[in-house]
Amino acid sequence: MVNFNPYLKSIRETYAQWWDCYTITDVVGKKRDEKKSRDNWRSAMLSPSPFFDFNLTVEKVKQKKEEETERLTVLAGLLKYANDHVLLIGRPGSGKSTALLRLLLELAEEAQSVIARGAKQNDAISSTIGTNSKIPILVELRFYKTSIIELIRDFLKRHQLWLEIAEIEKLLFERRFLLLFDGVNELPSEAARQDLRKFRQDYQQTTPMIFTTRDLGVGGDLGIEKKLQMQPLTENQMREFVCGYLPEQEEELVKQLSGRLREFGETPLLLLMLCSVFKANQNKVPSNLGSVFRRFTEIYDNKLKQ
Repeated sequence: MVNFNPYLKSIRETYAQWWDCYTITDVVGKKRDEKKSRDNWRSAMLSPSPFFDFNLTVEKVKQKKEEETERLTVLAGLLKYANDHVLLIGRPGSGKSTALLRLLLELAEEAQSVIARGAKQNDAISSTIGTNSKIPILVELRFYKTSIIELIRDFLKRHQLWLEIAEIEKLLFERRFLLLFDGVNELPSEAARQDLRKFRQDYQQTTPMIFTTRDLGVGGDLGIEKKLQMQPLTENQMREFVCGYLPEQEEELVKQLSGRLREFGETPLLLLMLCSVFKANQNKVPSNLGSVFRRFTEIYDNKLKQ
C-alpha cells in the first residue's frame, strides 16, 4: 500500500501558507492573528475571503436549447461533475486556478482525516487511504514537456512522494486519484494537446478529472461534454469585495466609481488591482482601466524590488 501521508502533509503545509498570503484581503484580515499556528490552517483558510465567501458562481453550458439554466457555486459545480470530467471556462483573473487550489487543499485535508480515523481504529492502516477516498493531484499544464504522466509524477515528487510510472498507472486504474488540470489553453503544442486528449480517454472510466481553460478556441474542449462557465461578479459581490478590502474607504471608492463599477470589477483579480491602486493613489480612482494596469504594475514592481 502506498503511504500518502507525507504527500498530503506537504500539500497542506505548502498551499495553506500560500493561501494565508493570497487571502490577505480577508474581511476579517485585520483581526486575524498573523502568528496563527499551522495546525489551524483550515480555520484560516476558511476565513471570509473575497474570492470564495461571496459565492462565486458558474453556469452549466447548455448542450440543448431546452435545457434549464443551472447555476452553482464554483466548488460545488466542479465536484458535482468531476466523475464525468468537467471543463471550467473563464476569463483571466476570474478565479479558475484559485478554485483548483482551494479544492486541492480541501480534498487533501479530507484524505488526511480518513487517515486519522484509520489510525484510531487500527495502527496498521494509519498511513493508508481507504479506497473510497480520492487523492488530489494538481497538474499545471504550462509545465508540459514530455507527457501527462510525467507531470503527475513531478507533482507527486515535489510533495514527498516518489512513484514509478507503472505504479501511477495502476493507481489511476484503481480509482485512487482526482486530477486537477490547470490551463488547457497553456499547452505548448498540438502534440501536447493530443497527449492530454488520449490520457483523458484512457482513464475516463476510472479517474475523475477537472480541467480549466480561458478560451475554447485555444486547445478546444477535449471532447468534454460537461462545461461550466465562470460568471462575472454581481454589483453586490463587487461592493462586498470592496468593503472587505477597504472597509474604511469603501464609500469613497464606490462613489468615485459611480456607474463604472461594472467596467472595472467583473473579475476578482481586476477588482483587487483597483483596490490596491486606489489605496496607493491617495484614495483616487484612475481615469481608465489602462491607468489602473500601469499604476498597479508600478506598485507591484516596487514591492518586488523591496
